[in-house]
Amino acid sequence: MLTYRYVNLVFVPLSCFLIIGYFTVNIPLIFLFIVVAIYLSLCFVGSAFICFGFYTKAICSGVHKKGKSVFITFDDSPDKKETPLVLKVLQEHDVKATFFIVGEEAEKNPGLLRKINESGHVLGNHSYSHGNFFPLRSKRKIIEEIKKTSSIIKSVKPSGVDIFRPPFGVTNPLIAKAVKQLSINTIGWSLKSRDTVIKDKDKILVRLIRKTKPGDVVLLHDRVENIHLVLDKYITFLKKNNYNFETIDKLLSNE
Repeated sequence: MLTYRYVNLVFVPLSCFLIIGYFTVNIPLIFLFIVVAIYLSLCFVGSAFICFGFYTKAICSGVHKKGKSVFITFDDSPDKKETPLVLKVLQEHDVKATFFIVGEEAEKNPGLLRKINESGHVLGNHSYSHGNFFPLRSKRKIIEEIKKTSSIIKSVKPSGVDIFRPPFGVTNPLIAKAVKQLSINTIGWSLKSRDTVIKDKDKILVRLIRKTKPGDVVLLHDRVENIHLVLDKYITFLKKNNYNFETIDKLLSNE
């Protein structure tokens, strides 16, 4: 697998060679520009696509599991309006899911955080602020955010949490160092609902039904208005097609 470490092992010496060659034997500078452009492109793609495992290993699916399992996950939890409706749908279908908690939102809605946990769902860490510039923060700040949210989760689940999904699914060297230092598992996804950008709920459902395959880790957001309506129909479809529902903690033991 192509990783940041291996890319550096190749591109750093190659760049040094081309720089020296430019000054000693007149190697055209364009070759250095090409190498740098390829390097930066790989770093960008590796940062944007968490499941490439470019900076840090990320668990993105359960394709290795036997049977037709699906892992339903929610980001940006909890939401005062939509989360209770999502929990009600899950309860009616007797399905357990994984909720990635934003610490700041959990502090505003401690009762909802408690209810998610007491309903038997799995809690994951999704940073404290979910700020737009989270990936650009220092390693110290990233660790502080993760620890702060973990502490909030521990208030309802004393055993704590060992899974983390980076905001926006973006990774980089600092995030990789932070999760390694904290010994926490990085979680991605294999099926993105795009519920934050697709406004038509029927289109979201069609996308999910069309793309679902065994082992998928499905990404939804329980802050999206009326996502519970999509969830209800989606679970009904999955049950009719003999899918099993599992949570991310069950997936970890198989990694």
